[in-house]
Amino acid sequence: MKKFFKQLFCLCILMFLSLPVYGADVFIISDVPVSGEKTASISAKENAMNVGKYQAFVDLMDTIVAPADRNKIQVPDSFFVEPFVLDVSVSNEKVGATKYYGALTVRFKGPEVRQFLTSNNVQFLDRLPQPLLIVPVYQNEMGVQLLTDDNPLVVAVRENLPATRLFRFKTMLNDEQDKSLLLSAVNDKDNNAFKALSEKYLTSQLLIVRVEKNATHYAVSTQVWPKGAAPEAEISFNLTDDRESEKRICTDLLKDIVRSMTKKWLYLAQNSAQPVMIYQVFAPVEKISDLSRMKQKLNRLNFAEKIDIKGFSNKRLTVDFHYRGSISELGEKLRMNNLILTSLPDENGELIYLLSEPADSSDLSQS
Repeated sequence: MKKFFKQLFCLCILMFLSLPVYGADVFIISDVPVSGEKTASISAKENAMNVGKYQAFVDLMDTIVAPADRNKIQVPDSFFVEPFVLDVSVSNEKVGATKYYGALTVRFKGPEVRQFLTSNNVQFLDRLPQPLLIVPVYQNEMGVQLLTDDNPLVVAVRENLPATRLFRFKTMLNDEQDKSLLLSAVNDKDNNAFKALSEKYLTSQLLIVRVEKNATHYAVSTQVWPKGAAPEAEISFNLTDDRESEKRICTDLLKDIVRSMTKKWLYLAQNSAQPVMIYQVFAPVEKISDLSRMKQKLNRLNFAEKIDIKGFSNKRLTVDFHYRGSISELGEKLRMNNLILTSLPDENGELIYLLSEPADSSDLSQS
């Protein structure tokens, strides 16, 4: 009897050790399609597993390594990848006599991956962005519309959500629970409602996309819950063709938002090792209309950690750029966004940075 209990105890320990470590520090790459054929020395499944783990690691490198450094990371073969793999799971398996198909989810060891990338002196994202639940809010002359088909943003999200490695999106259902939670979250900014939505959809991040239509003008803003969990974006433009459908407009806006958020992530990856510098910039403004236009341009920029519009006085807008890089690099980024940064010494010889718009597009191309 004692021997039986000893064996049972050992079996329980082995079962426990074989369980996936769900709280582990890992990078997860999912839905990697795999296929393999049986050879003389290797089974079809083993062949497919090796190829799948290799491809998953390549996908991980493509996702978290800064584009400028990606060519520094070489992945020679599946044997190189093996030490980084924590565990593997398979779905949609199809097993034949000589062939194998499936979809792989690979969990890579976080500390080992980071150590490898650090030793290769590359910039990278410290973690994979988690899935975001998209909360579509559409407002027009009829008021705020949420989860019904009257909301063109809902239709755009459901049918035309852009595919991206950096962001995995989940969409909301149209049930009574979601409606109630969404009303509390959007109208009352109820933190508990946001939390309840995140728990229901098994995600810790929400992306609230708000489209406000006024005549032929569409203003789009995003809010991420909790604050700072992912990059945000702000886009605004005027329609030139009133015949364009709202669904088409919302689809284009959705793609612009994802593109803007992706640029922000890649910027963070590429500049994570540089300290944040605060550059104070002054934008001379003569008219209120110029002030409004300058603020809109500043709000659309997505390459800085933070752009703090401090205030407006004496026909001058004061702006603090929190930027990882030199002032010349900041000037180049602004030039690419149709803004010009110049400098001149003050009465004490200290440089003052001035921000202005080019007189016309030709000025920008010639600079």
